[in-house]
Amino acid sequence: MRRFTLRQLRDFGFGKKSMEELIIVEVSELIDTFKEFHGQSVSEIKEKLLIAVVNSLWAITTGNRFSHKDKRLIEMTTNATK
Repeated sequence: MRRFTLRQLRDFGFGKKSMEELIIVEVSELIDTFKEFHGQSVSEIKEKLLIAVVNSLWAITTGNRFSHKDKRLIEMTTNATK
């Protein structure tokens, strides 16, 4: 089971430089989102982190990514937590 899982993850880019770049893009956008609060407390931090994680997984599996403000992405993550 372990060998199968690792093989499947490698097919999706696990452990490759391209995967790291996708995650860096997500983290950069997440940081930009946090900067918009200008020293105020960040509201709904759990939701913002979930959006970054879902978007990273989406980009790895499909090759496409959304903006963190995209209504479809927000709707997907909201529906997933209900």
